[in-house]
Amino acid sequence: MNVALNDRILDTMQKKTTDELLEIWQSNDRAQWSDSAFSAISQVLFERGVSVPTQGSIKVTHAFPYKGVRGWLLWLCIVLTFLGPASLLNDALTAFRLTSEPSFGHFATILQAEAVIEIALAAMSVYAGICLWMVLPGATAKAKIYLWTRIVYTPLSMLGLRVLGLRIPLVHLIGTSLAALIAGMIWLWYLESSKRVKATYNLR
Repeated sequence: MNVALNDRILDTMQKKTTDELLEIWQSNDRAQWSDSAFSAISQVLFERGVSVPTQGSIKVTHAFPYKGVRGWLLWLCIVLTFLGPASLLNDALTAFRLTSEPSFGHFATILQAEAVIEIALAAMSVYAGICLWMVLPGATAKAKIYLWTRIVYTPLSMLGLRVLGLRIPLVHLIGTSLAALIAGMIWLWYLESSKRVKATYNLR
């Protein structure tokens, strides 16, 4: 676990009252609180001059089997961190290669702008995937923002290029847009309804 995340956990615990910290410590609920959280509680109690009491036996709630980046959540992390960005970067490189052909003329600038946007989207996807993978605060919100951006951007981009005169087959435009819509909506539904997502990111 990185230092920044440990610092955030410590800061969170420092904002809690001593009674709240003692309650969490003695409940010893490892399904709800991480080992780093308990270490931070111990440190804060020591700094406040409070003797750290004995913990109860480890409490495992029913949410525990769903907690952690595994299963479909792990697959989403892989898609956002590797597969999606790889596809976007490939499209960007293709666009840059096409701009070197004289036949594209004034479309070269448009394709270059398209490539730059796709690189930015790839970076956005990697960031969202890493946040989910590391269980950082606001991770699910960042993933949803990226998914909605991709859903909206894909059809608008292709339609814009077609309107500007680039010959994109209508079947390709509709197919690509539908694929982005369906994939994005499935993952958005998963983030909203998954027990694992709720347990892992402490969502209510």
